[in-house]
Amino acid sequence: MNTVKNIKKEKEIILACSLGDGYIYCNEEKHSAALKITHSENQVDYLKWKTSLIQDLTGFTTGESVYINKNKYGFKAYTKAFYGYKKLRIYRKWLYNNKTKTVKKILQYLSSPLSLAIWFMDDGSIMKRKKKHKDGSIYYLKPSMELCTHSFPNKDQQVILNWLKTTYNIDGYTVKKFSKKQNKHYYMLNFNVQNTKKIYNLIYEYIIKIDSMTKKFKYLLECYSAEHV
Repeated sequence: MNTVKNIKKEKEIILACSLGDGYIYCNEEKHSAALKITHSENQVDYLKWKTSLIQDLTGFTTGESVYINKNKYGFKAYTKAFYGYKKLRIYRKWLYNNKTKTVKKILQYLSSPLSLAIWFMDDGSIMKRKKKHKDGSIYYLKPSMELCTHSFPNKDQQVILNWLKTTYNIDGYTVKKFSKKQNKHYYMLNFNVQNTKKIYNLIYEYIIKIDSMTKKFKYLLECYSAEHV
């Protein structure tokens, strides 16, 4: 039997997994819907971790992991599908506007560090900035983070920043970049050293459970993990 607590957790996990490397497909005519999550072969452990979270929920059936060559360069990846038409079609309506992901209707459900961790593990990255002393020797600044939000409309960027401030007391700012490959501008969110540490403290317990994520956030762990001993 689903309790209010379980339903809340289900919404949080499904929507968090859909923000970055997940996609909700829906075919109204066939009454079918699926959440599909794809990760590279280097992050299969992360895909398995997500699968275990979703399988703890009720009402979803799963398909086998499917191996794919994601692009012409032979990028290897695995996709896991989760099926549940009645619920997933509703989540899709919240998450998409004319086939474009939007955050306006879903951020209210991402209320715990778990959802924040999934978003940053999917789309976050570390900036390791190198500097030189006057004598020419090299040193590195404390890490800062980026969150790739280019898949969301430009007007959603400030919505995300306001939510981060209200929900987690995290301040960030928008950075506009240009992709030569796609020949267009896109947006990312950046966080300074102080706010990066706030994010790290919230998501640390999830990072250390997944080997590929400890590698991805290695520099963060090197700088701050001693504080969690």
